[in-house]
This record gives sequence, C-alpha cells and structure tokens, in this order.
Amino acid sequence: MAAFTFELGNFFFESCSNFETQIDPANRLALLYAVKACRQPYLTPAGPDIVQPSVWPARAQAGTLLDVTALADTTRSKG
Repeated sequence: MAAFTFELGNFFFESCSNFETQIDPANRLALLYAVKACRQPYLTPAGPDIVQPSVWPARAQAGTLLDVTALADTTRSKG
C-alpha cells in the first residue's frame, strides 16, 4: 500500500494566518500533485504530466462536440 506524509509548518498547531500567507502558497503545487498521484501512486508520478488543458467552447449543451487540447510534459518522467 502506497502512502506519503507532508510535514508542513514550524509548529504542530500552526496559526491560520501563517498557514494562509506562507505555508499554503509555498506548498500548494506539491499538494495538488499529491492529490493527482494518489489514485495511481506508482503510475502517475512516472509521467508524463498533462499541463495547460483547455476546452472550447467553455460552455456547451449536452451532445455538443468539444475541442480539448493539452500538452504532455515529460520533464519529470523517463520520457
């Protein structure tokens, strides 16, 4: 079973203001990546990372065709 832990901050009970102004901004991308990786912890971190996704049109009725684009970034993976 895969597991990981994030130790954040300087104190066990960190103040909300310190969390919101320092800890969260400095760690948000890492936490978001951990959320993405938790579904398949041995596959997702191997990459590639999907970045800059976009959908056109942004709003559509059910049944409408959409144009979906994204980039596959292999910087952190084996290619």
